[in-house]
Amino acid sequence: MKASNRLAALMLPLGAWAGIGTAVAAEGERARASVIEEVVVTAQRKEESLQDVAIAVTALSGEQIEEFNFQDAQRITDQIPNFFAGGLGGPGGPPFFSIRGISFVDFSNVNEASVGLYLDEVYLASQGAGAMQLFDLERVEVLRGPQGTLFGRNTTAGVTQYISRKPTDTFEGNASLQYGANNQVIGELALSGPLADGVRGRVAFKYHNDDGWQENKLTGEDNAETDAYAARGILAVDLGERWEMEANYHYSENDGTTPTPLALFGLDPNDLTQYCGGLPVIGGPTDQSHADAILSGRCANDLGVVLDGQDVDEGYSEAQFPMEYQASGGYVKFVGDQAWATITTITAYEEYEQKFGYDIDTYDYTETVLQNDINTSWESEAEQFSQEIRLNGDYEGTSWTTGAYYYTAEQSSLSGTVVKVTIPGSDPLVISNPADTTTETDSWALFAQLESPISETVALVTGLRYTDETRKLAELECTVPCPPPGAGGSADEIATQATTGKLGLEWRPVDGQLYYAQFSHGFKSGGFNPQSVVERRGPVNEETVDSFELGMKRFFLDDTLRFNAAVFYNEFKGLQALVGSVDEDFNPIVFYINAGDPDILGAELELAWAPNERFEAMLGVGLLDTEISADPSISADGRPLDGKELPQAPDISVNGVLRYHVPMDSLGWLTLQADGRWQDDIWTGVDNDPVEFVDAYGILNLRARWVSGSERYSAELFVDNVTDETVVQHIFHNTVGSHAVPANAAGVQDGFRTPGRPRLWGLRFGVDF
Repeated sequence: MKASNRLAALMLPLGAWAGIGTAVAAEGERARASVIEEVVVTAQRKEESLQDVAIAVTALSGEQIEEFNFQDAQRITDQIPNFFAGGLGGPGGPPFFSIRGISFVDFSNVNEASVGLYLDEVYLASQGAGAMQLFDLERVEVLRGPQGTLFGRNTTAGVTQYISRKPTDTFEGNASLQYGANNQVIGELALSGPLADGVRGRVAFKYHNDDGWQENKLTGEDNAETDAYAARGILAVDLGERWEMEANYHYSENDGTTPTPLALFGLDPNDLTQYCGGLPVIGGPTDQSHADAILSGRCANDLGVVLDGQDVDEGYSEAQFPMEYQASGGYVKFVGDQAWATITTITAYEEYEQKFGYDIDTYDYTETVLQNDINTSWESEAEQFSQEIRLNGDYEGTSWTTGAYYYTAEQSSLSGTVVKVTIPGSDPLVISNPADTTTETDSWALFAQLESPISETVALVTGLRYTDETRKLAELECTVPCPPPGAGGSADEIATQATTGKLGLEWRPVDGQLYYAQFSHGFKSGGFNPQSVVERRGPVNEETVDSFELGMKRFFLDDTLRFNAAVFYNEFKGLQALVGSVDEDFNPIVFYINAGDPDILGAELELAWAPNERFEAMLGVGLLDTEISADPSISADGRPLDGKELPQAPDISVNGVLRYHVPMDSLGWLTLQADGRWQDDIWTGVDNDPVEFVDAYGILNLRARWVSGSERYSAELFVDNVTDETVVQHIFHNTVGSHAVPANAAGVQDGFRTPGRPRLWGLRFGVDF
C-alpha cells in the first residue's frame, strides 16, 4: 500500500472522533480522578497543561509512577504507546530505547542515542543512564518525534525527560518499604521544607537490593541481582523578589549482575557437521527452517549439547558477570522573572561509569577435551559539561522562546572478548582482545520558537535551531595493532553544521479542544565504531528526519473522557546502525554504517476515562508501518537491507489499566488494579535475520492498594507478569559461518536471547508525614 493511502486510512479514526466530539461534548467540571488529572509539563521549555501542548507527548505524574510501582527507567515504556526498550544487559542493564520505530544499539556507549535522555532539563550523554532508579519524581515526559528546536541535542526519535520533585514551602515527607520475591528490599525516604527565610531544601534516598531472579545452574550462584542506592539533594534560594537559584546534586550506584543469556544453538544433534533444520550455504543468510529449529531449541552446539525449553530463571555460565554503574552530577539553575521575559540559565556537569558483560560460549561443562570460557564485556565512561541560557516571554499575544546551548563531552569505551582455554593438566591460556577508545564532542547551538496568533482560534508555530558540532575519535589503544587515523579512507574527526526546526498550525475552536498540524526536521550527528579494530572504524554520516504530523487533544462526555491522538509520517535519511558481517574466514565483524532511508507511518491513540469516583481506565494504542529503502549494496550478514522492517517496531502495541476504588468508610479505600502491555512481533536486528525474531506477547500485572482515611498510610500487594510470560529483550545471532570454521573453540553458541523479568510479587508499605 502506498504511503499516501496508508496515511489516509490512519486518519479516518481521527476525523471520526473529531466529528463525534462536536456532537457529544458538553460543558461540565472535569473529574479529578488520577487518570485524567491535569498534568503540568515543560515539553516546550515552559510550564503548560499537557492538553495545551501541540506535541505528541505522554506524561506520567509521580503519583501514577507510584501506582504502577515503576522502580527503574525502563518500566515507563509499559504505559506509553510506540515507546519500547531493548537491551543486552537485561531489564536492569542499559536500555536501547525506541520511539516510533527508531532506536540505536551501541554497545560501546561512545555514540549518542536517537532518543534523548534528560534529567531535570539536563541532557545525559550516555545511553547507560537509562538504567537509573526512579524515585521522588514529579513526573516523566515522553516527547515523540524529532525535537529539532527546543530539545535539539541529537533527538531524531524523541525525548524522555525525568523531573524531580522540588523543595516545598512547608515541611513534608514520605517513606516506603517494599519486600518481594528473591528477597527484594526497596526503601525510599524523602524530606522537604523550609531551611531559613527564603531558603528551601529537599533530600531523597533510595535503596534497592535483591538476590536476583535467575539461578546459575553451573555455579549455584544467583544472576540478575540488584544492589543499588541513590540520593538526591535540591536547594532553592530566593535572591530578591525576581530571582531564584536552584542547586542540585545527585549520586547513584549499582553493583548488580546481569542475567545469563539464553543460548541459541545451530547444529544438528545427530550430525554435528550439519546445520539443524536445513543446510544453508556457509557464509550466507540463515533460512527460515534453520531459524525455526534454532528458536524452538531443537539444535545443538558443537559439543552435542541440546537445551530444550530453557527457562529465563535458569542460567548456565562459568561465572557471574557484572551490571555495575556509578552516576553523579548536578547543576546550578538561576531563574529571573523580569517584566519583559523569564530568564533561565542552567550550568550542569555529569559523570557516568558503567561495566557489564556476559558469557557467550556458555554450555561447555563436559570436561572431556577442553574447558573454554569465552565472554565479552563493555566498560564505558562519560564526562560532560553543558550550559544553557533561555528566554521566555510574550509580546502582543505572541509567545516566544529563544536561547543558546553549549555542550562538551568525553566518552570512553573499553570493550572486547576474552577467551580462556584449559587443557586438563595444563595452565589456562587466556587470549584477550579489548579495544580502548575515546570520543570528544564539542557543540553549540542557537534556537528560537514563536507561537503567533493568526485569529482568535488559530496560531502559527515556527521554530529554528542552528547547531555547530565537532566530534573527534581519539587514538585507539589495542592489544593487537590498531588501524591508524584515516585508515581505509576513514577520518578521525567529524564537523557538522545543521539547521533544524518546525512549522505548525494550532486550532483551538473552544476551550478543551486542540487540533494541530506540523512539520519538523531533526538530525543526529555522526559517530565512530570503536569495536572494529581491524576493519574500518568510521565515521558514519549524520542521520536526519523529516516528520509530518496531525494531532488532536480533547475531552468528551462531560469531561470524563480524555482522548489524544496523533498520526505521523517520517522520512529518514542515513539511518545509523551497527550491522554484522563476516570476513574472508567467516569470522563475525561489526560495522557502523548509514543503513538506508526508512519511511515510517504510524499513529498513537490515548484514552483516559473516569465516569465516576470509583472506576478509572486508560488505553493506549500504537501503530507502526516501517520500511527501509537502501541501495542493493548495503547489507548485513549477507542480507540486503532494502525492504526490511525496522527493529523494535511492532505493527501494533497496546497498553492499559483498569482501576476500581472500593470505599471503606473511616478505614479509607481499597483500589484494585489490573495493568499491562501487549506488543506484536518484532525484529531485534535491522537485517531481519529470521533468528532475531520475537513473537508477540503480553504482560499482565495485578495490584491491590489500601490508603487510610487520612491518606497518611498505604499498603500494597502486587504481582507483576502474573502469567510468567517469557519476555525477550534482545536476540543476537552470529553469522552462519560461526560453526563452519574448525578452529572455533568448543562450546561456542550461535547466538543468545537476553531475557526480561519473570513473574515477581511484592508487598509495599508507605507513610506520608
